[in-house]
Amino acid sequence: LAVGETKTVTYEYTVPADATAGSNIPNVATVVGTEVLPDDSTDTPRQVEDKDDEFIYVREPDKDNPSDDEIIIVRKPEITVTKVADKELYAPGETVHYTIQVENTGIDDLTDVVLNEILLTGGTYTATSKGEIDGTLVRIGDLAVGEIVTINYEYVIPQDAVSGTRYDNIVTVSGKTVPVVNPQNPTNPDGTPNYLPEIPVSDSDEEQVWTLKKGTGLS
Repeated sequence: LAVGETKTVTYEYTVPADATAGSNIPNVATVVGTEVLPDDSTDTPRQVEDKDDEFIYVREPDKDNPSDDEIIIVRKPEITVTKVADKELYAPGETVHYTIQVENTGIDDLTDVVLNEILLTGGTYTATSKGEIDGTLVRIGDLAVGEIVTINYEYVIPQDAVSGTRYDNIVTVSGKTVPVVNPQNPTNPDGTPNYLPEIPVSDSDEEQVWTLKKGTGLS
C-alpha cells in the first residue's frame, strides 16, 4: 500500500430476523501491515495496525402502528488523531514543532475527549484551539461530528544528543459517545431518561524525528 493509496472493500451483513429488540450488534474490522524500510536500513520494520468499530441498534416495530417497520439505528463513533513535525532532521538544542489534530470522524457526537502525550513528556503544549492544557494532557471535552481541534506541541532536542538518534513520539486520544436516549424504551420506570450504552473511542499516532548525523546539513 503506497503512501496516500486507498483500498475500498465492500461487506454485507443481514440482521437476523429473530434479533432481540434493544440489542446492539457490534462490528469490528482490523487491518495490519509492515513498514517498508530503505534497502540499506538496519532498523527493524515496525508493525502498523488500526481498527474500526461500528454498532447497530435493533428496535422492534410499534405494535400499535402497523405501518411502523423495524428500525435499525447505526452507531459509528470514531475519533482520529494525527501528529506531524515541521521537519525530520534536527540539530542538538533545536526545537521540534509538532502540529496535532484531533477530529471526530464518526457519526456520533463525543464527550470527555482527552489527548495524552506518551513519550516526549519533556515537551510543552503551546496552544490548543479548544479545551484546557493539563501537564501532558489536553482536556478537549465535547467534540461534535466533523469537528477538528488543533494543538501545538514543542520539544527541545537535548544539547548532548548523539548524532543519528531517533526520537519516537506517541500521542493518544480517548473519549466516549454522548448520552443517547434509547428509542425503544426512552424512559425508566421512575421517569428518568433511559440511555443507550456509552461507546468508548480511542486512537493514537506515532511520529519519529532524528538528530543530524555527522557531516549532514539542513536544507
